[in-house]
Amino acid sequence: MLRVLAFLLLALLPALASPYEYEYLGGYPRLEIKGQVEAFDRQQGYIIVNGQRFWLDANVYYKYGLPQVGSWVEVKAYRTNRGTWVVYKVERKRGW
Repeated sequence: MLRVLAFLLLALLPALASPYEYEYLGGYPRLEIKGQVEAFDRQQGYIIVNGQRFWLDANVYYKYGLPQVGSWVEVKAYRTNRGTWVVYKVERKRGW
């Protein structure tokens, strides 16, 4: 019984611990990440969450207002043909 529980815990732990969720829609990869904003520059067109830089889409949707450094957010992005991630939605959260 203990072995079964240990196996289940080890099998589920990476899924529970990862702030990243990947999905493929129409053949293009999409990413959902939850974390804290480390940098945000709307003029330069980027946001850094959990140490990863994302470029902002021209029509990015900001749910609950613009994020600030230190804000907790959920970011949704798509990957371009060049391999860069472009954010199309930023949702502010109240901290986890």
